[in-house]
Amino acid sequence: MHIDKLLIVFIFLIKLCVCHTEKGVKKEIVSINIDEFNNILKDEGNYTLLIVYTHWSYNSNLLLENLDKLSKLLLYEENIKLCKINAAANTFIIDKLDVYSYPSLFMIRNKEIYRYNGVNNIRGLLL
Repeated sequence: MHIDKLLIVFIFLIKLCVCHTEKGVKKEIVSINIDEFNNILKDEGNYTLLIVYTHWSYNSNLLLENLDKLSKLLLYEENIKLCKINAAANTFIIDKLDVYSYPSLFMIRNKEIYRYNGVNNIRGLLL
């Protein structure tokens, strides 16, 4: 888990300079459902940052607004995907990932799921 987090932080810092020159360009943040979630679990070549949110959660809405900043940092990183899933509309995810607060962040790769337990904002993700 620590290696993955360090890898991502390192990538963020490297990409930071590139993102400032291309202000309007960002990586797509994909909304997913159960089928797409199962495909993400099978993906061996990519890391997926999954944000489990609800539309009624203030903290979820704040994180989603700031997610654009993160998407700009990851624009040229091909093996990292950004995905989000609304737990209110996709209740299966609550049991599948043992979600107990919103937003919840997970790093997924090759059927391995790591829960992010830090601060749920962009600064917290980078530090």
